[in-house]
Amino acid sequence: MSRAARLGGLLLLLVVAGCARDDDYLDVMREQRAAWKEMADILETVKDEKSMAEAQKTLAGKSEKYAAIARKAKALPNPPPPGVAEQMNQQKFVVQEAVKRLATEADRVSKMPGGKDFLKQFESSSSGLMTAVQQ
Repeated sequence: MSRAARLGGLLLLLVVAGCARDDDYLDVMREQRAAWKEMADILETVKDEKSMAEAQKTLAGKSEKYAAIARKAKALPNPPPPGVAEQMNQQKFVVQEAVKRLATEADRVSKMPGGKDFLKQFESSSSGLMTAVQQ
């Protein structure tokens, strides 16, 4: 399964995530989109072995933040109320662009020397946004 398809799966998880206020769904969606953008920004800095090591430290330092966002998304009742689902659907293209950019950067990094191992460390983690995004 392609990385983009796995990333798209997380989008669906967010949309149908599993008693919350209506704003909770939209807040988590915004937080998750911001985290994906942040992760893509970090991956974008990877140009060589040295920058990969720096990105690894940066991502590791943010892993709890990403894990907290993933936990919030998973804790929301499924499905969201109809009005919220419609609002989320209206924002799906913005979310898909964030996911696509993250997938593009992850794919680029994976093709670099040591890139696959670099990304595997996040895939094997039991929690966190990177794990959720790549499944």
